[in-house]
Amino acid sequence: GIRRAKGKVLVGGLGLGWFLEQICNRDDVDEVVVVERSQELLDWYGYQLCRNHEKVREVICDDVYAVVDRFPDHQLLLDIWPVYEGEHGAEGDERLAALRQTAGDRVWAWGID
Repeated sequence: GIRRAKGKVLVGGLGLGWFLEQICNRDDVDEVVVVERSQELLDWYGYQLCRNHEKVREVICDDVYAVVDRFPDHQLLLDIWPVYEGEHGAEGDERLAALRQTAGDRVWAWGID
């Protein structure tokens, strides 16, 4: 996913921030939007972490699927599943399948791609 990051990027899921840092360090990335659904995580360290990266233009606390349509020209790099397989993993996410139908090759999903 990091290699696919260029231009405008939407990162779905903050985690510990490693993925975000790698994306922000790429010369061919112009701006980043971070979407994290946990307000607690954002309050604890997420907002400060994002302020440390000048390429981060916006931080949104929401489900990534609720906002992804607002960013039709962004690469969509999703790191939001606790496991690869099964009902609660990337493979079982019906919303991911639907997003791939509309956004096509703009979508990268941890555990699948």
